[in-house]
Amino acid sequence: MTNDRPPRFAAWIVHRISGPEERISIVEDYDEMYQEVFRTRGPNAARSWYWSQALRSVPMFLVRSVWGSCAMLNNYFKLGLRNIRKHKRFALLNIIGLAVGLASCLLMAGYVIHELSFETMHPFNDRIYRVNGRIPMGGRILHNAVVSAPFGPAAEESIPEIEASVRILRRHYVPVGIEDQVFKEQKMFFTEQAFLEAFNVPLLRGSRSTALEAPFSMILGESLARKYFGDQDPLGRTVRLTLGQTIEFQVTGVMRDMPSNTVLRTPMIASFATLYQTHREAMTHWESWGSFTTFFRLTAGADPSSVETKLTELAHSHLPEDAQDASYYLQPLGSIYIGRAGRNMNNDLDNSGSLTRIYIISGIALLILVVAAINFINLSTAKISGRLKEVGIRKTCGAVRSHLINQFMMESLLLTSAAMGMGLLLFSLFKPRLDLCLGKSLSLGILSTPWILPTVAGMVLAVGLLAGSYPAMFLSRFPAAVVFRFGNPRGPSKSGMRRVLVGFQFFVAVVLIICTLFVLKQVKYSEAKNLGYDHDNLIVLSYRDANRLRNADAVKSQIQGRSGIVSIASVDRFPSAQNRSISTIRTAAARDEEGIIAQSMEVDEDFMATLGLQLIEGRNFEPGRTADRQSVLINETAARALEMENPLGTTIFRADKSFQIVGILKDWHTNSIHAPIYPMVIFRSDETAAEFVIRLPSEGSQEVLATVREVWSEIMPGQIFDYAYVDDLHLRAYDSERRLASLLISFCELTVFVACLGIFGLAAYSTEQRTKEIGIRKVLGSSVAALLFLLSQSYVRWVLAANILAWPIAYGLVNRWLQAFAYRAAISLGPFLLAALLALTVALFSVLYQTLKAALTSPVRSLRYE
Repeated sequence: MTNDRPPRFAAWIVHRISGPEERISIVEDYDEMYQEVFRTRGPNAARSWYWSQALRSVPMFLVRSVWGSCAMLNNYFKLGLRNIRKHKRFALLNIIGLAVGLASCLLMAGYVIHELSFETMHPFNDRIYRVNGRIPMGGRILHNAVVSAPFGPAAEESIPEIEASVRILRRHYVPVGIEDQVFKEQKMFFTEQAFLEAFNVPLLRGSRSTALEAPFSMILGESLARKYFGDQDPLGRTVRLTLGQTIEFQVTGVMRDMPSNTVLRTPMIASFATLYQTHREAMTHWESWGSFTTFFRLTAGADPSSVETKLTELAHSHLPEDAQDASYYLQPLGSIYIGRAGRNMNNDLDNSGSLTRIYIISGIALLILVVAAINFINLSTAKISGRLKEVGIRKTCGAVRSHLINQFMMESLLLTSAAMGMGLLLFSLFKPRLDLCLGKSLSLGILSTPWILPTVAGMVLAVGLLAGSYPAMFLSRFPAAVVFRFGNPRGPSKSGMRRVLVGFQFFVAVVLIICTLFVLKQVKYSEAKNLGYDHDNLIVLSYRDANRLRNADAVKSQIQGRSGIVSIASVDRFPSAQNRSISTIRTAAARDEEGIIAQSMEVDEDFMATLGLQLIEGRNFEPGRTADRQSVLINETAARALEMENPLGTTIFRADKSFQIVGILKDWHTNSIHAPIYPMVIFRSDETAAEFVIRLPSEGSQEVLATVREVWSEIMPGQIFDYAYVDDLHLRAYDSERRLASLLISFCELTVFVACLGIFGLAAYSTEQRTKEIGIRKVLGSSVAALLFLLSQSYVRWVLAANILAWPIAYGLVNRWLQAFAYRAAISLGPFLLAALLALTVALFSVLYQTLKAALTSPVRSLRYE
């Protein structure tokens, strides 16, 4: 039997390209003509004819579809703009709140990406490792990021898996002389020529293949070269560095400023060959501790664990017998900044990043975006019931459900697009503040950062479709007859869910406020804590020139007698949160055991009085008493750690030398309060002390300091007057906490601002919906106070509920964060109550304007509303 039906796929095409109104007639006409051709010319001719008609109709269908779609989109666009203009206040609240959330999320995403992208710019970064040491000391394993100078070349020569090695010697707070000007740079490197190739350092001036070959040559960063020489050519110019002695370097290159996402960032690089001229003996000396950061580039496919074994064997073949328990391991370049292996590392290249901080900032940024999105959805759904009649009329005029859905989606996308445009503007405005809070300049730009614009487009679509889908689906599903006959159907017009979402917004805000208050409390506690000595008006003067270290007493005497200072003491190195010397101390009864790890320092007899330290037992060092060269002072913690009933007069050992304990000092903080007070052993210094601790008078300290500078310049010609206040040295340890507090304050401001926008908008809508009710209540005798209470009580309840839920969460977060401090502020009730009061106050102020305006409106106007 011959099939007289049209081709199925061609019939489907005809059915799809026909409009809904003429579809039946066109399909039936095509079927009749197909049957006619089928009878007269046969099945093949009939199928060919049907296919030709179907295909011939496709272009016109496409043109009509595109044209119709454009026309409809244009119509949706006009309707969206008209509706936004009609409800300007709600639109503005929506746009501002979402813009703040989107800008905050973009900024924090940039920070997180920056932190996770450390060292990704280097070629072969997956094959570059740093060698670290494990040094047993006092029953503990100390991790050390530096090794001895000959370690790198010896390993490269003897271990075939190592392709290349690079050594770095860091120097901090380096005095720099340019002609008659003096600067102080925070950091510089001595490194080898191979550094430029291994870490892909681009040179703007000079030869990359020879810039660091010659002794006393150096490369400056682009910004530093401009700072020193302005627009002049820096090549060939002379730079004086004071590093144990004053050395003149010739500028042989200018490099592009290194990006902020590398621990190798430095503005100044001097040639490693210089060290062979100035510290020849140290360059050949093997020791377990060392001073040189050393990187290896392994061959492709090399096993790092196998190399680690060979490195330890190599070191043992050169180290003395008492250092044979040291071992060495490789740390990937990418994990130095952010990896867990970088924790508790001594002599690290730079401050380490924090995964905890990344999690905190990521979580807060996400919460701000969620709060902003909730605010946006709340205000969008709040207007649903007011547009039901509009939907009914449109349906009566022939609009189908898909048209209504598209219209509401278009309005939502218009609002989110406007919000994103404002968000990008806020992003540019907030970026400098973020850099200030972080203490680093992030390489973020709207056009220069490739991921920003795609992220923006994705956020617009995600938030716009999410916010627009619920009201669009809800409003479009009711028939026009239902809307006009029964009024507002039950659904999102009920405000309970919106108030729950407002409560969630304030829950987030209260948690952030509490955490911020406790961070500020801990920072204040850290800065105000009694350190066990008087650090006011106390400075440390560095005595850098190695050729003149044998006259410390004479310099002290000159400054003391001619400048009007209160007191002065010499010390080998003043202990602070940034630096400390560590020694292993043993008692006579435990000479063969591991002993204890103690901080050590060398001071003169004036140190205790200058700092205001308290002597508990025994005596201080005495001037002119040569026997005190073999005497020590210890602190209370050291006395307990040594486990001796009466430490005075007993003998302790450092290496092979013995010392007698002559005094016990009351504990004082030499480190930040992150760590407990360490055992401290104080030795008597000699004439080679490298720093002076000077107490200035409380009045006229600046004049006295100027006099000290003049005396210093006179007795130490050519020596830089390099000093720092002890207060500043102490406070540097809490930079991270202060920056975190600054970030949290900014987050709190933004979160509370967005939450207030949301509650303000909902209060405006709620009072608008209850205008007639308010008029009737006033006619029946309600007072303004009663109306204010009536209109505000629901918001107050949800804010109080948010506080109840937020307190235990905030307590857990704060308690966990404070565990990083050995000494910490108490978790008291005050910040919790203050956060509740702040949240309640801003919530009430947000609704007060709208509720007061409605309560004061004349009942006549209220009853005539609509």
